[in-house]
Amino acid sequence: MTDLVKALSPLLDEVAQLRKEVARLQRGAATTKMQDTSLQATALNVYDDEGNLVQVIGIQDDGTAGTVTVHGPIPNRPTTPTVTVAQLGLKVAWDGVLLDSGNEEVAVSADFDRVDIHLSTTPAFVPSDNSYRKSLTTVGETILTPLSTVPYYVALVAVSKAGEESVASAVAGPFTPSQVVASDILDGIVTSLKLADNAVKAAKIEAGAVTNTKIADDSVSTAKLIAGSVSAVKLAADSVDASKIVAASITGDRIAALTITAANIAANTITAGKIVAGTITGDRLDINALIGKTAQSSNFVNDPEQGITGWQFNADGSAYIRSATIGNDLYEINETGNAKFQGLSVNDLYVDGEDFEAVVDSLPRGIMNIYPLSGALSYAAVDTDYLVTRFVIPAVEARMYRIVLDNFRFNRGDAPADGGGTPPTQMSVDVYSKYGSQASSADSRLHSHLKGQGYTASWSDDIFSSEHVFSPPDANLGQDLYIAVYTSCNGVASHPSLQTDANTRIVVEDVGGKVVYAPTVSITNYVAPAKTTYVKEFPSTWMASWGSGNGLRTDSNAYQGNYSSTWANNYTKYGFSSSIATTLSGATVKKVELYLDNNHFYSNSGGNAIIGTHANATEPTGSSSTTGTYARQSTAFTKGQAKWVTLATAFGTDLKSGAALGITLGRTSGGSLAEYGYFASSAKLRITYEK
Repeated sequence: MTDLVKALSPLLDEVAQLRKEVARLQRGAATTKMQDTSLQATALNVYDDEGNLVQVIGIQDDGTAGTVTVHGPIPNRPTTPTVTVAQLGLKVAWDGVLLDSGNEEVAVSADFDRVDIHLSTTPAFVPSDNSYRKSLTTVGETILTPLSTVPYYVALVAVSKAGEESVASAVAGPFTPSQVVASDILDGIVTSLKLADNAVKAAKIEAGAVTNTKIADDSVSTAKLIAGSVSAVKLAADSVDASKIVAASITGDRIAALTITAANIAANTITAGKIVAGTITGDRLDINALIGKTAQSSNFVNDPEQGITGWQFNADGSAYIRSATIGNDLYEINETGNAKFQGLSVNDLYVDGEDFEAVVDSLPRGIMNIYPLSGALSYAAVDTDYLVTRFVIPAVEARMYRIVLDNFRFNRGDAPADGGGTPPTQMSVDVYSKYGSQASSADSRLHSHLKGQGYTASWSDDIFSSEHVFSPPDANLGQDLYIAVYTSCNGVASHPSLQTDANTRIVVEDVGGKVVYAPTVSITNYVAPAKTTYVKEFPSTWMASWGSGNGLRTDSNAYQGNYSSTWANNYTKYGFSSSIATTLSGATVKKVELYLDNNHFYSNSGGNAIIGTHANATEPTGSSSTTGTYARQSTAFTKGQAKWVTLATAFGTDLKSGAALGITLGRTSGGSLAEYGYFASSAKLRITYEK
């Protein structure tokens, strides 16, 4: 039997070797075809059983190649950190253990990335971006330093490779970092390289220990000198120049009277904001110091519609102020632009953008003359002009004049029962004019007051006043204007007459500067005059951003979209001045544009700004603010792009009516990862309108 085994032994070895070869070939046959597959300038998406994208293999959005985990399960929470006190710091350790919801230890998953260490002085704090300090990628410990010597609380948050965050661990604490005392430091171990800037206080330096040879050139600044410790006798002549003086370190009480003259002040170094009210009086001003300079209040605005706010004096001699009072004992101009002067002498004065001389010239000068009339004039013949009176308006100017016929009386005569005949049906008073010489009824008729058909309805007298406004032709300016007043009627059988009473008179009045007549307009083809177009910008006055998962955000970014479960869905509100509706009142809004400055999008190619409106007059402070009309418009931005966006017409309608007071970004629910991004904390509206 032994001999048989020996004989078969080589054969058995050969069979065993063949079995190994067969097993190897079978394993190769079972291998997926992917081992021989390559990706050419693209990426392979990996999905879970529910169809969710969990990983991208290959070329990423930013052009790099690699494997990026996009989504995954929420990590289990870490165990409570072990914390020990250190000098001006805390040593935080993690044992590498994760716990499930039942506090049972579970294995660390393959997509585990790290644990983040969060630190706060509040016991029951919620970890956030503001509380994050460091991370641990595996079992281990790290030092958090430098810290203040106050009680701290520490918690851990597990983070997956997809950026998903776990529930926070139990909070450990309080722990107070220990102070460093003298016995902790070996003699000679602290050199100048180990000392932080500003670390050595005056109280820690032995008197006389610091001599001149121990102080490096340019190493002592104003902030290191005790007030009064350096007297004038310790300073070498001309040793302190402007470059050796710290900004704002020299105050008024450190400057001897009359030590600073105009020659020592650099041009434009003293602005209005640096001068205490009332410190500069007339006897301290050198008038030559202001020549060729422009000065203005910090709030100066010259708005074409709203007028002037503040004040400005320009190098060309022009000045802008909101209002001026003449006759005040003291000179004064306040921040609002209201000025008071004892007297004021100017070459050219403008009021609300108009030449003051032209404004005054356009005002009425009032009554020039009054010509009282008395007695009565009887009409002896039909349709004959009878002279009532004459007068002269001397040296007419390019102005508007008014002639008033006041309290004239038409007496239609006697009725047939009283011996009269048929009364006149027309009675008139006519004003004729001529430049340079006496006028008559043959000259140009300036005005006519006529009583016409239907005048026979009553025998009662008719008392009337009539007036006419006119301006002399340019060719006759400077000439005397002669006026002649005539009257006539078309029947004399009833013995009619023109009569006067105690108040009958002719009044000549200057009613203001000459008005340029508009072109004659056909009343059957009237076209409304063109409106003026205005373009005005309104900067945002506040910004607030929220995440549905964590409430009001405290950083300075304006968020939208949904990135992670921590903040979940994000949205933002920009606030603007309530003056927008006032400005647009009675106007036609032609265009509304919004300026946004993108700082980030999830995709490197950019995304869409999701724009809407809200009606918050003031900044909301709660954990959410969902009122408003969100997602009214979607506009594409490249990543990091800043630009003006033209908004839909409805935005202008709502801003004009006051239904909209500001702009929103994002959605209150349903935001996506593709929309995730954030913009600058300020925005602007630019509105084009007609009035």
